[in-house]
Amino acid sequence: MRNFTYNPDTADQNYRSHAYSYGRKAGALSVPSLEIAAGILAFLSVPVITAGGAFGTVLSGGTALPFVIAADTAVIGLGVGLISHGGYNLYNAKDTLQRIDRHNVKPEVSANKGTVKYNGGRTQKELDDLAGDPSHGGRIEGQGIKEREIGLELESRGDLGRIIRDQKADKGAEFIDTVTEKKGDVKSFESYPNGHTSPKKGAFTVDNAMKKIKKEFERGHNVILDDRNLTPEHTKQLKEAIQKEGISDKIIWYP
Repeated sequence: MRNFTYNPDTADQNYRSHAYSYGRKAGALSVPSLEIAAGILAFLSVPVITAGGAFGTVLSGGTALPFVIAADTAVIGLGVGLISHGGYNLYNAKDTLQRIDRHNVKPEVSANKGTVKYNGGRTQKELDDLAGDPSHGGRIEGQGIKEREIGLELESRGDLGRIIRDQKADKGAEFIDTVTEKKGDVKSFESYPNGHTSPKKGAFTVDNAMKKIKKEFERGHNVILDDRNLTPEHTKQLKEAIQKEGISDKIIWYP
């Protein structure tokens, strides 16, 4: 029986397939092993001991008795060994299936997910609140962690005052600057998402970006622009469009 080192972070379909297969084999081996052992102990051990006693009485000197007892001991040892083997296989079968079950359980999203360099003296709960999504019951996901990272970085360098999460679920911003009481929404534009170069499939255009920015202005939000996934040319085009519209004072660039 193979030993499995269970690592849920690296387990894949191939592991589960092998684990299931060996679990089935272990379970299949355990029952016959126990049945054989029980049969040996029930039908061989007692008769051999009885015969040994009788045989030793008939022959002078009792020379046959030690040999028969020795054979009887070997039979008992074999039976016990088979029982142990069956029990071992049953244990491993159960353990293997439990590991499969644990692997298939969807883990809950950790409320402490993500690392924070600067926290502004916040508690862990306050950091979690910064990353939680109000429209999904405060659930912490990758996008929220990225937004928290941006907000804290801007706060640390003085572009924002102390921030809290905007708890408005519908059409809310990401953060509220508690010093200026202004709301800020993070926009992360990408030049070629998934390699697509067509605007119909999400590729960047200045016109589409400006429409999204202006929509946030209509909601009373300032905009935080994350241009890490824009090409230098697209960033240049967007900056020129913002300056032309005269809205640079409502924009904070990141990084």
